[in-house]
Amino acid sequence: MHDETRIDPEGVRPDGNEPEEARIDEDRALVEAFLDARESADGAAMEAAFRMLIVRHQDRIHKLVSGYTKDALEAEDVTQEVFVKVFNKIDGFQGDSAFFTWLYRIAVNTALDWTGKRKRRPVHLADDLGVLESRYDETETRRPPAPDAAMLLEERARVTRSILEELSPQYKAVLVLREFEDLSYLEIAEALQCSLGTVESRLFRARAQFRGILERRHPELLS
Repeated sequence: MHDETRIDPEGVRPDGNEPEEARIDEDRALVEAFLDARESADGAAMEAAFRMLIVRHQDRIHKLVSGYTKDALEAEDVTQEVFVKVFNKIDGFQGDSAFFTWLYRIAVNTALDWTGKRKRRPVHLADDLGVLESRYDETETRRPPAPDAAMLLEERARVTRSILEELSPQYKAVLVLREFEDLSYLEIAEALQCSLGTVESRLFRARAQFRGILERRHPELLS
């Protein structure tokens, strides 16, 4: 996708105040603290360590799974399910990759499972406002956008969400992780447990499909 076809993913990226290596090290330290506390049956320390992991990642995971759900309440449910799985499967984190990459793998799989279940039950046509809207940088201004600009952002969010719904789960996952979460190809490969070549191929096709649908249905957004 070219820049003019994208919604600025700033709103779904991490805060960025903490250097990447520091985030990775802090996550690993918290996982180790959790496991050590569990080994020594220190419930309070175990809860504190896991709560910190939730605080550090829940916003990103919520925004990620929101791309698969129809409303905020469902996104909350899926996010909660993700962290329940993390709690139960944390022994599976080997520390050979970033914790958030391992966490994303669980989140994507949980969201895809949820999507499959949703398709087997009636779907309501009414949609909440898309969560993938662009946001103003908080360091610049906290003033709300002008009415016309706000309407354009709403429309782009709605269109983006609608097009993502039409993509296959594989294409949707790789597009969200790359364009909105800004993961590297290697991180996406680790999260989805596939090769770099597969990531490149899926991303190319996903972008082409997204662009094609956008050009056919909403050419006015490309101007």
